[in-house]
Amino acid sequence: MDRVAACNRIIDNFLRAQLACQEVIANPTQAAIDAAVTAGATTGLIQFKIDTSIDGEQYSWTAWQQFIADSIEKWLKNASLLSGPFEVRSRGLV
Repeated sequence: MDRVAACNRIIDNFLRAQLACQEVIANPTQAAIDAAVTAGATTGLIQFKIDTSIDGEQYSWTAWQQFIADSIEKWLKNASLLSGPFEVRSRGLV
């Protein structure tokens, strides 16, 4: 993606976010806020950083987001495996 296309994408995202904010202001409920944030995040409307290259270094925001999401998913899976269910048996005199 060249710089002009990247700038146009940023401007387009900004204008779409502005429209979403105006809709939330017109209907200020938590459900409206959640719907706007979810719609923005799932459609790519809200993308705070872009993938770019500076001085030969590649920076990939989307790869970092995927890494974090995968790490959280693995952690939650391991936590659920370690949280049970367990069976306790004991023998003794009463």
